[in-house]
Amino acid sequence: MIPYGKLKDRLQAKLKDTSSETAADILLYTNEAVRDIGSDHFFNTLKRRVTFPSNGILPADMERPYYVQLSDTDFLAFPISDTSRYTSNKLFGWWIDTTTTNTPLSDGADGIIAANGTAFTSAAPSTAFDSTMVGEFIRIGENEGVYKISAVPGATSLTLADGYRGDAETAAHYEVRPEGTERIGVTDYDGVDVSDEVAFFDYTKIPLPIYNDYDLIPFPGNCAAVRIMVEQQLLQGEKYDNDALKRSGEFIRALGNMKPLQPVKGRTPAPRNRFGNRVKFGRYKNKIREDSNNRRILGA
Repeated sequence: MIPYGKLKDRLQAKLKDTSSETAADILLYTNEAVRDIGSDHFFNTLKRRVTFPSNGILPADMERPYYVQLSDTDFLAFPISDTSRYTSNKLFGWWIDTTTTNTPLSDGADGIIAANGTAFTSAAPSTAFDSTMVGEFIRIGENEGVYKISAVPGATSLTLADGYRGDAETAAHYEVRPEGTERIGVTDYDGVDVSDEVAFFDYTKIPLPIYNDYDLIPFPGNCAAVRIMVEQQLLQGEKYDNDALKRSGEFIRALGNMKPLQPVKGRTPAPRNRFGNRVKFGRYKNKIREDSNNRRILGA
């Protein structure tokens, strides 16, 4: 990971433009690139694991779910569609429940928070803040971040786990457990809901916005793919679409070099012999097969 300021300095030096307007464009395009690339791969820096809630409500900062482990079985639950609950051949399945609409726990239009601050206040929340909101998430104004609540000091104040990545707000709209927060459904092979038995839920989170020069870009290596994507956006902004298109191959190579630095677990290729057949071990080891003349059958 590298600080955002390093990437910005390199781009401004390349462009020979240190104006505040260009700096604002670079910040905007960097945030777009981080969000796009972060949703394309399961980077460890964006992975989170939570104990599954009995009400099935998922963390509001979820970008992509990818792993569900039941507490009373060695089997994983596999993703299925909500319409295949009773027809799936999976022993256990999970899906994003679209039949239930979640409403915010509390909202308002007078949110106050300082830049990089963790103290959030609202004089008139629709529902008074209380301790049950610890661990929930809040969305503030037009900021793209979804911030976890770490404490509730009082009925009109919250403490955020991370500093607010944006300019100070004095009258911001906000939502605790924002609209759009999703639920999960988990069933066994009979289609019976077993959501209360889920132990772990793993997902990739929505990255917090880049705001300060010292904010780290949450990807491994020198983040060349982010830099190239920002350069493409800058070129397109100046109507140099063909020049931006020419950078596509370089971007793909840079992204391909970045992904192996944090490989996705469970994606290791299965070992195979020279005939292309899978090689198994232990109790699952392939038995030697021979024909009637005691000659081994190749490829078996």
